[in-house]
Amino acid sequence: MKSLGLSIVIAAAVAGCQTVPARWSKEGASAKQVKSDRRYCARQAGGYDFLRPGSRRDSRAGNRSRSELYRWCMNDLGYQRSR
Repeated sequence: MKSLGLSIVIAAAVAGCQTVPARWSKEGASAKQVKSDRRYCARQAGGYDFLRPGSRRDSRAGNRSRSELYRWCMNDLGYQRSR
């Protein structure tokens, strides 16, 4: 019985550590429009040479910068981010 209780505690802790994907919403936007805008922003965020793998910048910094560019793009298109 002790091991079952421990298993439940561990499972709850692991579940609490997982990140929940961000959801983007925009009043009046269809699912198709959201998907299209997400693709557009992903292309925009990935289109900067200084963020490409193998560049002189640290890859973690590049990934963070891509993420920020993506969020800025979505915000500029009028989307709100929630978790």
